[in-house]
Amino acid sequence: MSNPLVSVVIPAYESAGFIEAAVQSVLAQTYSQLEIILVVEPSFDVTGQIAALLAEKDSRIIPVYNEKLLGAAESRNAGIALAKGEYVAFLDADDLWLPEKLERQVEIMQRNAEYSLCCTSYVFMSRTGQSMARSYHVAGPISFQDMLRENKIGPSTCLLRSDVAKAYRMNGAYYHEDYVYWLEILRDGHMAYGIDEPLMRYRVSPKSRSHNKFLTAWHRWAIYRRFMRMNFFESLYYWTCYVIRALLKYSKKEIRST
Repeated sequence: MSNPLVSVVIPAYESAGFIEAAVQSVLAQTYSQLEIILVVEPSFDVTGQIAALLAEKDSRIIPVYNEKLLGAAESRNAGIALAKGEYVAFLDADDLWLPEKLERQVEIMQRNAEYSLCCTSYVFMSRTGQSMARSYHVAGPISFQDMLRENKIGPSTCLLRSDVAKAYRMNGAYYHEDYVYWLEILRDGHMAYGIDEPLMRYRVSPKSRSHNKFLTAWHRWAIYRRFMRMNFFESLYYWTCYVIRALLKYSKKEIRST
C-alpha cells in the first residue's frame, strides 16, 4: 500500500477559541502524509493571526484568507480547489479528530477501490470540550437511498477521493450544503463506507445551525422538495424518517444508524 497525500480542508470563521486545538488534532494523527488548508474568513477575532502563527510552525499548514465572507460551502470549495492530495478530508474548526482517524480511513480506501467516500462514527462533546454521554454510530456501506432517510455522514468525519471532491461543488444556497453534496455524489453512483469507530469529537454549540431543530427540519424539507424535486408524499416519507432519527440522535446516549 502507498502513503498518498491527504489534503485536510478546515474553514475557519471567528474560531479563535477552537482553531488551534482542531489543527493540533490533525498534526497528532498517526498518518503524517498530509497538508492542512486553513480557509480563513474575515473575522472580528484573532482567527487569522492564529492561523498565521500555526503556519509558521509547520510547513504542512497552508493558510488562505478570503477577502470577503463566503460561508462554509464556498470556503470548502476554495480548499478543495487548492488540494494537492489524492484524498480530501474536511474538519470543522470547532471539532477534533482522534489520532488514528486518517490512518484507518486511508487503509480502508486503499483496500476498497469501490468506495469514493469514507466516514466514521463520532462522539459528542460540550462547547467547553467536556465529553458527553452521547455518540453516533455508522457502519458498513452507505447508499444514496440510505442517505435520503438519514444523513449518516458527519462533515468532520469524511474522507473522499480528490477527483470526486473536485468534480462537485458545495452549494451554499442550501442550509445543509454538506448533505446536498453527499446526495449529489451518491446519486451519481458513488458509494460510501462507514467505520464503526468513534474517530471524531463533535462539539455541540447553542450557536450552531443544527441546534435549531425546527429550522433544520424546515430546510431538510426544502432539500427534498427543491433539490431532489420529490413529490409531496415522497418528501413526507423521507422527511418523517429524518425527523424520527434526528429526535433519537439528540435524545439518546447512543445512536446506531439503520
